Amino acid sequence: MSFRMDSPEDQVLQFFRVQAQTSWGILEHYRIGVKEKLVYYRLEVRTLLRRRNLKMRIRLSTFWAILAVILLAFGWLYVKVVKADEAQTKYPTRLEVMLQEDYILTAVPGPTVLTPEEKSSQSYLHDTPFGSEIHFYDDPEVQKKVADFKEKYGTSVISPLFDVNTETGEKTENLLWTAREIGIILDEVPHLPSIYLDRKWKYFPKTIVLIKPAGTGGGPGGGSGADAIWFFLPANFDPDGIETGVDGLLYGTDENKLKGVVDHEWTHNHQFNSPKFLTRWEKETGWLTDADGLLTKTIPNEFEGQIYGLSKEYSNEDQATAVMIFRFDPNRLNDAQRNFIMKEFPNWPPVIEFLNNPPRN
Repeated sequence: MSFRMDSPEDQVLQFFRVQAQTSWGILEHYRIGVKEKLVYYRLEVRTLLRRRNLKMRIRLSTFWAILAVILLAFGWLYVKVVKADEAQTKYPTRLEVMLQEDYILTAVPGPTVLTPEEKSSQSYLHDTPFGSEIHFYDDPEVQKKVADFKEKYGTSVISPLFDVNTETGEKTENLLWTAREIGIILDEVPHLPSIYLDRKWKYFPKTIVLIKPAGTGGGPGGGSGADAIWFFLPANFDPDGIETGVDGLLYGTDENKLKGVVDHEWTHNHQFNSPKFLTRWEKETGWLTDADGLLTKTIPNEFEGQIYGLSKEYSNEDQATAVMIFRFDPNRLNDAQRNFIMKEFPNWPPVIEFLNNPPRN
C-alpha cells in the first residue's frame, strides 16, 4: 500500500479550496434566502398595493355616489323651487281662458263679466268690491281667533261696513258675523288638504272678507280672487238650520254647508297657485275638447250637478265641488273623481277615513 503526501503548497491550496467552497455554500444559502425574502416582500408589497387600490376604489366610489346624491338633490330642488315658481306665475288653463274673455269668479254664482272700468283698473285681482271701511270687532273671542289666524297663515280677516252693488253702486249694510260663524270658517281651514296651506304659494290668500248683507236670505256662499277669498252669509243664517233636498243629504246642517264653502273656495285658490292641478283633473276625470274648442264633461255626476249646476259646465267648478263633496260623502263621487282626490291628497283625513271604510255597494 502506498499513499501520496501532498506538498505543503498543495495542502494550502486544498485548504483554501475547501474554505472557498464552504464560503460559496454559505453565500449561496444567503443568496437563496435573500431571493426568497425578496419574493416574499414583493408579494407583500403587491398585496398592500392591491389593498390600497381597493380602498382607493372604494373611496372613489363613495365620492362619486355622494356627488350623484348631491346632484340629484340640486335637481330635485330645481324642479321643486324654480319650476314651481315658474308655474305659479300662470293661471290654470281654464281660468286663463276666462280671464282673457274678461270673466272672473266672484261671489255671484258663476262667472261675472267685467265692466270696462274694472278691466282697465284690474283691481279685481287683488281687491274686493266692498269698499275700504271695515267693522271693528270688540268681542275678545273674535279678536283672539282673528289674531291667531293672522299669525299662523298671514291672512287678515275683515268685515266691510257695506256690501256694494258693482253695477248700481248701491250700498247695503253689511252685518257683523257672530263669533261662532267666524269660528266655523277659521276652524275649517286647518282641515283642508295640507298642500293648500303652504304660505309660499304666490296667490296664497292675503285676505278673507266676511259678507252678510242686511235683508238677505238663502244659504251660504263664497267667491275667490287671485289672493283673496270672501264668504257670504244671509242675514237670517242659522248654523243649526237643517238643509233639505240634496243639500240635506250631503251636509245635513247649514254649519256643514258653510264648511263646504270653505273647501270649495280654497280649492279655487289652489287652482290659481298650481295650474297643473286643474289640467290634471281635466285629463283624468273626462273633460274633453269638443268641436267648438270648448271643454266638455264626458263623465257626468248627476248628484254633483244638483249640488252645484256650474260643475257640469266648468272644469274648475267641477273640481272645487268634487273636493267639497269628498269632505262629507266620497261615495257621491264617481270613481275617476275619487281616485284623483285620493292620489292628490293621500294624507287628507277624509281620504284616510274613506280608505278605512270601504264604499258601500
